[in-house]
Amino acid sequence: YGIEWQYNQRQDQSNYDEDVYMYEIHHSNAYGLYMQDEFKLNDSLSFIAGLRFDEYEDSESSLNPRLAAIWNISDASTLKLLYGTAFRAPNVYELFSHDGDYSYKAPQSLDPETITTYEAVLEHRFHKDWRGTVSLFHYEIEDLILQQVDPDDDLLVFDNLGSVKSQGVTCELHGQLPNALKTSLSYSYVDTCDGDTDRWMPNSPHHMIKAKVLAPLFDKRCYLAAETRYESKRRTLTDNATDDAIITDLTLTFDSPIDGLNLTGGVRNLFNVAYTHPGSGEHLQDEIPQDGVTYFLSLSYSF
Repeated sequence: YGIEWQYNQRQDQSNYDEDVYMYEIHHSNAYGLYMQDEFKLNDSLSFIAGLRFDEYEDSESSLNPRLAAIWNISDASTLKLLYGTAFRAPNVYELFSHDGDYSYKAPQSLDPETITTYEAVLEHRFHKDWRGTVSLFHYEIEDLILQQVDPDDDLLVFDNLGSVKSQGVTCELHGQLPNALKTSLSYSYVDTCDGDTDRWMPNSPHHMIKAKVLAPLFDKRCYLAAETRYESKRRTLTDNATDDAIITDLTLTFDSPIDGLNLTGGVRNLFNVAYTHPGSGEHLQDEIPQDGVTYFLSLSYSF
């Protein structure tokens, strides 16, 4: 059990050019109470039950349960049945942002998003260095927050939609190759649609594949990670579709001899693939081009 409290001291927003269209100053509080316990019937079967209560200053309070049944079928296989609810409170941008009611306005009220989740997960260890997971899921989302056009004044405004349903399957394989090479491969199929019309939701790819290899270098003081991901097309707001895309990233991480000092560098979109993501209601573009090849370097120190 526990308690969580958060105070956002400054949540300032402005929108201006030669004129000031918006200047909003806000602060907010949020706290949560939670508890969880595990009940073991025997060595192979156990249940987990949890409950959390959240209170946000600018939103409604929320009470959410979590339930799980875990069955160790054998030393190598485990089956999990999971149920839960959760929520997302509207953020300060969704609640208060506007441009002087020129093209978009702030909502009169906005409810939090809520979700109910059902999952079945099968985990199996094929070998001491290899394990796989298959997960079936069904999600029901209510009051999804999206920007819509108000027919009364043709202004964009954040509003709660009716319902959204999402279901699919995820398959993952993790293992270790010779020379301490670690690798993972995953595939996801997701069908996300409007709960009232069964229409495919915008900006939601059906297929995603990820492959990653992690190689230790220089006596494991340095690690090179290569990741390639494939995303299928996404529907845009005008019922067009973006192209499929295959993106590759390289990341090199160096653990320095100085405790807490780390250096990370790499390349995103290594092959400079041209691809787009759907725009939202506030954008002029139906599709927004994403970054090409990008280099980055990061130095961090923790103590």
